[in-house]
Order: sequence, then C-alpha cells, then structure tokens
Amino acid sequence: MSNVNVKEAIYRHITLKGSSYEIGRKEAELLQKYYPAEVGFFFKGSHFIKPAPKESIKKTMKLFEQFCPNVNEEIKGFAYYFGRSAEEVIYYSFACVSKGNCGQFAVLPQLFLNCCIWKEDKI
Repeated sequence: MSNVNVKEAIYRHITLKGSSYEIGRKEAELLQKYYPAEVGFFFKGSHFIKPAPKESIKKTMKLFEQFCPNVNEEIKGFAYYFGRSAEEVIYYSFACVSKGNCGQFAVLPQLFLNCCIWKEDKI
C-alpha cells in the first residue's frame, strides 16, 4: 500500500433558489467571489478541453433545448454575469461528442417513449 497517493479536497454543496437563469447568475457570482482564477477556464478551456466548433455548439444547444431547456437558461445566466454569450461557455464543449468518444446524457423516460433521442438529421 505504499503506492497510495492521498490528497485532501474541499467540496462545497450549495443550494440555490430561483429560475434557472437566476441560478446561473448566482453560480457565476459565487465563482467570481471564491475562485476568480478559475473564471477563464469556463470560457477558454484548458489543455484537455478546448472550445468546440460553433456549429457543434449550436447543435448541442438545440439538443438541450429539446430535452433539458433549463440547462440552456442556467448557462445563459452564467454567461450574462460575465458579459459573455452562452455559446462561449465551455460546458457545451464537454457535451459535444464526436465519433470515437464517450458521453453521458440522462433523459427522463417520458421524453423518448415514442421516438429516438439521437437523430443527426433532426439536430
């Protein structure tokens, strides 16, 4: 067991109330207050994630609008706080899945009982 590397981490669990947009703005405010050095990552990415092409981001936003529109609203609120557009938030780049990569997406059963979720011609 001498090869075990233990690191201590601090996690914050916050509960916010309001519309999805208001929650996004509050998340941005808290990020700015407690982790200002991390703000750039949310718009520029890092060595392991770069912003996706604009067309991919538009497709992802359209998919979110269909299945979980509150996520788009939360991201809009987050972006607005920093004077940026929602399309610039790196979150969408994490959600853009290209061939050969893996992604996870949870959808409530009632949203796909009578159809397929992923049809590229509909995106």
